[in-house]
Formats: sequence, C-alpha cells, structure tokens
Amino acid sequence: SSSSSSSSIPAPASIRPTAVYWDLDIPTNAVIKERPPTEMLPPHPDVEILRAHLTVKLRQHYQELCQQREGIEPPRDSFNRWLLERKAIDKGKDPLLPSDCDPIISPSMFREVMNDIPIRNSRNKVTK
Repeated sequence: SSSSSSSSIPAPASIRPTAVYWDLDIPTNAVIKERPPTEMLPPHPDVEILRAHLTVKLRQHYQELCQQREGIEPPRDSFNRWLLERKAIDKGKDPLLPSDCDPIISPSMFREVMNDIPIRNSRNKVTK
C-alpha cells in the first residue's frame, strides 16, 4: 500500500513538463541531386607524383620566363592564382592542370606580370 501512495504523489511543479521546448519533426531542407558517375579515375600514387613533378616544372618554367624575358621575379602567388583561375574555366579532364581554357592567355596573369615590370623613364635629351 505504501508503493501505491508514493506513485500518487505529484511531481514538483518545477519538474513537470508544461511546454515543449523543441520540435524534432522539422522537415529537412537538404536537396539530393542525382548525377551520373564521375568519369575521373580514382587517384593513383604514381599518377599524382607525376602530376606533382609536372606542376613543379611548370612553376619553375614560369619563374625562368619572368626572369629571362622581363627581368623580374614572378608576382607572389601569381602561379597559384593562375591555377585557380584556369580551373574555374577549364573544360579539360585533368583535376589539377588546366588543359582546355578560353581565352588561352590568362588576362589576370598578364596584368599581374605587366604591373610588376619596372617602368623605365627615358627622357629625351633636349639639344640646344
């Protein structure tokens, strides 16, 4: 009889649930889009090493061209910006190196290199 009397004692007012504080039945806003499987092969260590070596060679060639043709060091991070810019418009299949871009000459890299070339003022000597 003592167990039935303890079950009839109401819970204190501060513990009794009076309002629902959260709603767990909210519908999702996730959108699932179906697409065909990717055409790219999974990464392979040998291919990635080759791609890394080609990227290093390309970066060195860019640096050499800037030094030989324009007499400047390449603008800081311009090669990385070029890679990102090219990949944004690239229609090629390589995941890192651009291969099919239009326009062929990057306008942003051209601007960066041209802005780094020192301007030589050649004052015409006025002959008297």
